[in-house]
Amino acid sequence: MWNFKLELIPERKYLFVFSFLFIFLFLVDWKIIIPFLHESFHMISSVFQFSENQRREQQIILESERLREDNLLYLNQINRYNAQLIQKVQLASLYKTINDAATENGVNIQQIFPAIFQNDAHSDSFIVNIQFSAKFKPIIRFIHFIEENNLLLRITQLELQKKVPESLFIEGRLEITIITKIE
Repeated sequence: MWNFKLELIPERKYLFVFSFLFIFLFLVDWKIIIPFLHESFHMISSVFQFSENQRREQQIILESERLREDNLLYLNQINRYNAQLIQKVQLASLYKTINDAATENGVNIQQIFPAIFQNDAHSDSFIVNIQFSAKFKPIIRFIHFIEENNLLLRITQLELQKKVPESLFIEGRLEITIITKIE
């Protein structure tokens, strides 16, 4: 019947082989390599995305750590100012107590010198110097009132001088130590 013989010239053989190879490679690319490359690109992009997320997370951690340190710095400043304010309020209260005691006992306070802060191994204290004038009996009542009514106040030095021999008034200087913190 049919005797069909295919004979190709050499140029057509090469063309046929290259065409066949091209089609084969196209199919292989389309069915195997392209999906694999797609997965590879997807994996690579996910790795880059993961590293980007890690970088953002690291930035957030560093930023939160910096904010925490700033917060602690501000809290320390607030605590320091608060402690200074408490000391000033305590001193103002003490000055008022001393002035009220002097007025009540008939002692004329001429001057209260600002407190000097002292810190030693066992306590924190303030030293307050007061200049006053009064008769002898009111001075004794004033000193007794201060010592008796304030447990943290101690009179550490007392100087009395009579300026005018005929006068009953005595001028004096009083040094009071106020203990604010005992360790």
